[in-house]
Amino acid sequence: MKKEPSKEEYQQIVKNLTPKHNSLLNCTKAFVTGGTFCALGEVMKQLMMKYLNLSKKDSLLYVTIELILLSVLLTGFNFYGKITKFGGAGGLVPITGFANSVASAAIEYQKEGQGNGGGFYDIDLWYAESKV
Repeated sequence: MKKEPSKEEYQQIVKNLTPKHNSLLNCTKAFVTGGTFCALGEVMKQLMMKYLNLSKKDSLLYVTIELILLSVLLTGFNFYGKITKFGGAGGLVPITGFANSVASAAIEYQKEGQGNGGGFYDIDLWYAESKV
């Protein structure tokens, strides 16, 4: 029969198995990741204002749409997860993180089963048949 470890032994086991985190390194990675998304957005805004002669307001609208599209594409190609694994919250805080959460949920739902609204069609069909 195995002997249960004492409280001190158990705490030592937990301490040995708990991963060590470097907070300064994690914060730096998050800053770089989030800053990269923001810098990309700023470059896109400046290019649109200069070469497409868009107003600041219009260019910001298009930048938002393009960053969401970029995030959905990165999620679809399974690359956004690698970005957030490296940068942590830096990849989740900007609007791209929101788009990733929406796109990844849709992709996961599509993998699990029918995603074309077939259940709603069945209800309509049943309702129409019951009236005949």
